[in-house]
Amino acid sequence: MRVMSCFRMDAGKGQWIVAIFGLLWGFSLVASADPVHTYGGDFNLRIPADPNNTNTTKGRMDDAIIEIPDHFPIADLDVGVSITHSKVFDLQLFLQSPTGTRLCLNMYNFDEYFDGEDYTQTIFDDEAEISIDDAQPPFTGQFRPEAGNLLSIFDGLDAYGSWRLQINDMYYADTGALEHFELMILEKIPADLNGDGNVDFVDYVELSGHWRDQTCVSPGWCEGADFDESGSVDLSDLAQFAEHWLDGNK
Repeated sequence: MRVMSCFRMDAGKGQWIVAIFGLLWGFSLVASADPVHTYGGDFNLRIPADPNNTNTTKGRMDDAIIEIPDHFPIADLDVGVSITHSKVFDLQLFLQSPTGTRLCLNMYNFDEYFDGEDYTQTIFDDEAEISIDDAQPPFTGQFRPEAGNLLSIFDGLDAYGSWRLQINDMYYADTGALEHFELMILEKIPADLNGDGNVDFVDYVELSGHWRDQTCVSPGWCEGADFDESGSVDLSDLAQFAEHWLDGNK
């Protein structure tokens, strides 16, 4: 019980915290849930939408739409695409949320010109080591979106609704198609107090620090420890915490 010696508690507080510590320790071998949801799949959308019209061999692709039927808050979002195109320099890629929030995944200025084909199994991921700005076609692997544009703009939003991938072909002559588009979304877990995607002893420590606090108010609600937003951290919050114990993306 060395962990408990870090806290200064009254007797009542200590009894309850020790009790819940024992309960959670007993459940510590339970397999954790995986809150990563994947939506989307294969598409066959021409870039631009009508490449056979010689007057419009540049322009927009018809929007690729993923309908998410589930309601849950987003903790992290990654985007996967596969695109065949004879000159990817021409392309501008945007992701738009159901609420209309729009993010540029990648685009190039004219003075950055290069030759190269395709996006092949490309994943846009805020946590990737390499930016798409520093990568070369066919961009296979994981890359951060274009500088200044992070997918974290969608964090906290409800995942539900129509998500759109929009692709603009800015120059004539070269054409292609979107072959695959998917969203990989990490669900925000209510009891994940430190936001690392797991409910574990780190979150338990944070909950313990607010135990029996009766001064919880909006918007923080005792740093999220008052799960039911009742104004105090009590047995109801402990029960909700225990319900999500070891949930996460371990």
